[in-house]
Amino acid sequence: MPLPNRAGLLISAYRVGAWPNRAPAVMSLLCLTAGAVMRPILGGAPFEQGRFLLNVLGDALLPWLVGRYTTARRAYRAYIAELEQRSEREQAEARQAMAAAIAEERSNIARDLHDVISHHVSAIGMHAGVARMRATTTAGAQDLTASLTAVETSSRAAMLDLRRLLDVLHGNPAEEDSQPGLDNLPELLDTLCAVGLRARVSVHGVPSRPPESLDIAAYRVVQETLAKALRHGAGGVAEVELRYDRAGLTVTTSNPLGANALATRARPDSPHRGLQGMRNRVTMFAGSTSYGPAPDGNTWITTVTFPLDPS
Repeated sequence: MPLPNRAGLLISAYRVGAWPNRAPAVMSLLCLTAGAVMRPILGGAPFEQGRFLLNVLGDALLPWLVGRYTTARRAYRAYIAELEQRSEREQAEARQAMAAAIAEERSNIARDLHDVISHHVSAIGMHAGVARMRATTTAGAQDLTASLTAVETSSRAAMLDLRRLLDVLHGNPAEEDSQPGLDNLPELLDTLCAVGLRARVSVHGVPSRPPESLDIAAYRVVQETLAKALRHGAGGVAEVELRYDRAGLTVTTSNPLGANALATRARPDSPHRGLQGMRNRVTMFAGSTSYGPAPDGNTWITTVTFPLDPS
């Protein structure tokens, strides 16, 4: 008598092993084991203990284990995919929470700037304007009028810069109100000249139009160095050199040192926030910064290099 076909038994063992629920799968394995034992008996084969054991292993247990493995692997993949999705959701939520916290902090800073600084600067400009109008009616007050005009002009410029910063902090910068760049250096020099600092700008090489953000950064570097020359310098003329070459744009400023600057250098705990802020600004463009007194000790030199894209 021929033995029954094993294909159905193998397929059945694989399918019941692939059941997600363990209890029905184990019960089915027991039934399949009984079927594997009875198959040769029903086929009239003589009883052989080793052969019966191979039938159980080959026809029931092995395909059942393959089915269980397939189900476990599929469940494992689904579990890993769920973990990845959960991690992505958590990261997205963390980014959103961080962005919201940053936006809130920026809004708080903008509010404080507006409530504290802008009112004081506005008051300075208003009082300077009133004093200037009164000084025009007083004989021999031409120098006072010029100084008050410079104060009024500087306060207006400060208010414009403050409004730009407030717009940026609020996340809605005004497109029509662009920030100053190197093309605005003449206006900066005129403003500084009105308050007593003379400065000259010299350009070497072939000027190229840098990116807007770098152009603004270069202007802010010149503005910061000349402001320090006004506060700590000994008068005279401040020199600003713009040098364009294949390596990039090099901005060099120099001014005579005053007694105030020498006293500040003597204090090791001086924070130098302006210089540190300038260095951080230049670092954003992969540039380099160096500053310090000249070998004679009477001149302060600041050199900043911005790399430019050759294209």
